[in-house]
Amino acid sequence: MSITLSQAARSRYATDDVPEEALEAYGYILLAVSAADGAVSPKERRWFDDWAHGIGASDALLAKWEAFDPQSVDLQSFIAGTRARRKGEWSSLIKAESSINYARTLVYDSIRMARADEEYHSHERSAVHKAAAMLHVDKATLLSIEAVVDLEEGLRGMRHSLFARVE
Repeated sequence: MSITLSQAARSRYATDDVPEEALEAYGYILLAVSAADGAVSPKERRWFDDWAHGIGASDALLAKWEAFDPQSVDLQSFIAGTRARRKGEWSSLIKAESSINYARTLVYDSIRMARADEEYHSHERSAVHKAAAMLHVDKATLLSIEAVVDLEEGLRGMRHSLFARVE
């Protein structure tokens, strides 16, 4: 079963839908990366919830993510298991990888979520780098993705200062 993405998500990810199994794993990995510093902060959780609702995740999927304990997961083992499942019951991950660059978008969203609390903790950064390596995202691409997130944050700051109410 595929999730039809919202208009905003279609614009961001340049695809119309993603298999639900692929999106489920994607969400678990986002949560595990953000928990690498010891916990998913309230701001990171808010970012995740906004992201999940914004892409059009089903209520069943939202409930699975809510029940998930990201600190109980070894990120590397989980990613390795996810990659192995591509050949089995999660074969729809192959469709996800053909409709979006699953690895790059996952790294991008992991960085965005980890920075949602305005702190990109060294443990989170390390988890992002490990995930990127396991997903075969090369170092140059990883640094480029981090730079894109930096640029987006800078633009958001500029927008806020331009349009902020002046007293």
